[in-house]
Amino acid sequence: MSLSSDSAWVIDASMAMAWVVTRQSLQERQLATVCMAGLADRDAVVPDFWHLELANSLNRGERAGVLLPDVVQTFSQLLDSLPIETDTSAIAPRRQALQQLARRHGLSAYDALYLDLA
Repeated sequence: MSLSSDSAWVIDASMAMAWVVTRQSLQERQLATVCMAGLADRDAVVPDFWHLELANSLNRGERAGVLLPDVVQTFSQLLDSLPIETDTSAIAPRRQALQQLARRHGLSAYDALYLDLA
């Protein structure tokens, strides 16, 4: 399994969560492993709200008993150490364009933001 090596990767919160919560699908586990390893020599970028989305997912995992607090803490420290750039471009001025992108591709507004960033 390989990912494109031509440009920066846009990483969504579900990919990051696959690094800490083992996926049932072999393909998803392999993709998560390849993506994590690829960060050693590839730029990665996330939208500003990714941090909040990820924090919410980690909190939900902890409340559900899927993740222990010390695992969440260690994983959060790992995320802070990774070479992931945050795109802090304002979303509000792009709202209509993002809605159109979401409509055109049948995506959520969140996913349209990731696509726009890519």
